[in-house]
Amino acid sequence: MSKSEHSGFGGKTNPAPVNPAPDPGAQPSNSQTFGDWVKRDREWKENGAQEVGISTLLLTPLELIEPFVPFCDVVHFMTIASIGTQGISYDTRGVARIAEFHAQFPDMLISVDGGVANTNIVDLVRAGARRFGVGSAISKSKDPAVAYARLKALAESAIV
Repeated sequence: MSKSEHSGFGGKTNPAPVNPAPDPGAQPSNSQTFGDWVKRDREWKENGAQEVGISTLLLTPLELIEPFVPFCDVVHFMTIASIGTQGISYDTRGVARIAEFHAQFPDMLISVDGGVANTNIVDLVRAGARRFGVGSAISKSKDPAVAYARLKALAESAIV
């Protein structure tokens, strides 16, 4: 199974710590070179990380992350305009960004977080996403197990 076919429901990961960029348009500092990133990738995997990935905010230009993609197992997209609080509204611009990225990197596992719900998970899957961080759609439902099962069924039914 290719990275892009991996189901995001029930998978295990061992995330390694990453120093986030200070703002959506931030460039890596002079001390963060590609060589440093590749070295970190190897060190994390040597120390037990199962995956190494990069995350992008909704408005971060894709060209800023493209040089790092070959060193990633997963690319994580935020589909909300601001981060830090659960329950922020989903931003429909995320689908187009994910579709654009998926067209360029069809074998890359794409993860999504931010407003994922029954009303948009099918569009996200069709755009190329295969792993989902779901918060409010499950935690605020009357029956979280049923909400999870519904989201999973919708996502799996959208895979073509």
